[in-house]
Amino acid sequence: MGSTGDFRQRIEHDLSLASGLVVKSELLNALDFGVPQKRQRLVFVGSRTGFDFRSLIRTNGPGTGRSYNTVADAIGDLPSLSSGEEATSYSKSASCEYQKLMRNGVLKNALTCHKAPNHPSETIERIMSTLPGQPMYPAFKQRIRLAWDAPSPTQVSGGIRPQFQFGHPSDARGLTIRERCRIQS
Repeated sequence: MGSTGDFRQRIEHDLSLASGLVVKSELLNALDFGVPQKRQRLVFVGSRTGFDFRSLIRTNGPGTGRSYNTVADAIGDLPSLSSGEEATSYSKSASCEYQKLMRNGVLKNALTCHKAPNHPSETIERIMSTLPGQPMYPAFKQRIRLAWDAPSPTQVSGGIRPQFQFGHPSDARGLTIRERCRIQS
């Protein structure tokens, strides 16, 4: 096989040879499967008889009867926090199916990893002065303040300052670990 952009076919071929399975791939968007973030991923599936990606059942989006999950669906039930604050219990009930799913198995209203990053005053001002859905820095268009009524951009784990990749939609701070986990589902 050549090297003219046919990497998917090469990976499918090599994985099939190595595993003895029929390997197929497809580009999927997590939004279509209930994840409240725009996240496209190339997925490889190996099986003995082959796999038809058309058999996957989309749960959200056009033609499903359910809209895409939003930031509000993901984190709207979590307590509001200021920079450096922490909450260890829920202060309101889950208001949608996604929130109920994310709370599944929570014992006695316990909330973990919901501590806001401790920001300097300049950072708090920057977030506060940025409209939801807009970039917080002119030179870094990917660093936005999230909007309640839209899915999140892709949330990645790790990085130098992952807690401040995105601003909270209404609190003047970056996201907590719990909020990032909820958005990642």
